[in-house]
Amino acid sequence: MKKRIFRICTILVLGLAAMQTIALADDDSPGIEGLWFANGTPADCQTLTPLGPTGLRALYMFSHDGSLTTEAAFFGPSPRRSTGLGAWRHAQGRTFTSTFWFFRYNQDGSFLEMREVTLNIQLNGDQFTTVDKVDVYDANGQLISTGCAISRATRAQ
Repeated sequence: MKKRIFRICTILVLGLAAMQTIALADDDSPGIEGLWFANGTPADCQTLTPLGPTGLRALYMFSHDGSLTTEAAFFGPSPRRSTGLGAWRHAQGRTFTSTFWFFRYNQDGSFLEMREVTLNIQLNGDQFTTVDKVDVYDANGQLISTGCAISRATRAQ
């Protein structure tokens, strides 16, 4: 009886040690940090159904300190935009959230609007998908519209 209890305890201890080793190995993965190439598509906010072809290509740089820098190129005529600046955080498991802001300009270079983009990111190895909420503000900081997008990204490095 004592031998049986000893064996069960030994198996439990070894199992617990193995689980911690697996968890530590998973924590060593690169996570969201680094440079990513993404394709974004406008989407219906209720159903997340894409509204046409890919609308933009983007670069995301998720830094180790929680900061985010973005650049984007649009596939059609679009007002010029500034670099996007923001922050990201780990939510749980392979899920992250991020918010960034950028300015858009008229053809003459004058201020057009500011956009706030909130990303809900689902990481899967060297790829991630996002559901994006885009709030558009006028020069007085008043919310004038909200839109949505979906994106797919691949790690660049």
